[in-house]
Amino acid sequence: MENVAYLHEMYGIAAFLMILAFWRHRANIKRLLSGTENKISVGEKIKIVRDDKKKGQALMAKVSVIGAGSWGTALALLLYKNGHDVTVWSYQEEEVRMLSEKREHVSKLPGVKIPEGIFFTADIKEAVEEKDVVVLAVPSIHVRNTAKRSIHM
Repeated sequence: MENVAYLHEMYGIAAFLMILAFWRHRANIKRLLSGTENKISVGEKIKIVRDDKKKGQALMAKVSVIGAGSWGTALALLLYKNGHDVTVWSYQEEEVRMLSEKREHVSKLPGVKIPEGIFFTADIKEAVEEKDVVVLAVPSIHVRNTAKRSIHM
């Protein structure tokens, strides 16, 4: 029976904290529910695409995806479809060549076509230079080493 008493106290404290949080953030909640909350975006829409498929659309940011595996390729596709100028880096020259020529990651994402607007490179300097955002999509064991290589460019 003693445990039940503590349980009631915990529910009371949790309810109090929830009410306090709602009260503290009531203006933000109203904006979110009404759809007037500021949208978060990266960079400014400054570059106009000269590609026939997206003529006249403004790009939101120059983004580099470091890592061309299944996760990096999927992120690159998502970023490109959202209007970003995307460059994908891989340390394997043959992988870059395959992605550039076949426009498909045959071994990791078979059947998923990669648009011509996504650029692939094996040069880390080219991948990170003059980019608004750099996304690390490499296996966790390689994150530190890859980040160091890209910073020193």
